[in-house]
Amino acid sequence: MRWRLPFDPDGVTDAGRCADVVCLVRADGTLVVDPATGRQQRLAGEWSPVVTVGRRWLAVRGHRERETYALLDRADGRVVAELGPWRLITDDVPDGPGAGRPLLVSRELAGGRQLLGELDPATGEVRIRDVFAGGWRDCSHQAGRTLVCWRPTGQFGVWRLPS
Repeated sequence: MRWRLPFDPDGVTDAGRCADVVCLVRADGTLVVDPATGRQQRLAGEWSPVVTVGRRWLAVRGHRERETYALLDRADGRVVAELGPWRLITDDVPDGPGAGRPLLVSRELAGGRQLLGELDPATGEVRIRDVFAGGWRDCSHQAGRTLVCWRPTGQFGVWRLPS
């Protein structure tokens, strides 16, 4: 064993892997623990890292229908850029989202449309990739080239994405 961490489970509402760290979620924020070193860091605002992107984390707070994303600095946990309400689109690669591939996100628009964007973790901006008919859930992509989404009714759609 490389290190030990005294742990008080009182007040912990969730625990598990998030990005490349272990997250212990409490009412007063999230405690992240580096599994290699045991280094602890507290994140304010109930943020939980989802993806490691260089020296930043793409982090989420809220629940599935009301998720809000931000970029956090890994060194101190501070918010670098608030991205707002998006839904992260997972990619079909075993090592998880990111890892040098596009970070795609979507958001519902008025009029039954859906906005597709690509997050640039260096700038904290989202580049619009496409707008398509909405109502889709549980989307995934293959290297940012093909998008597959399902509707709750069982229908699915496949799109070749513009470069």
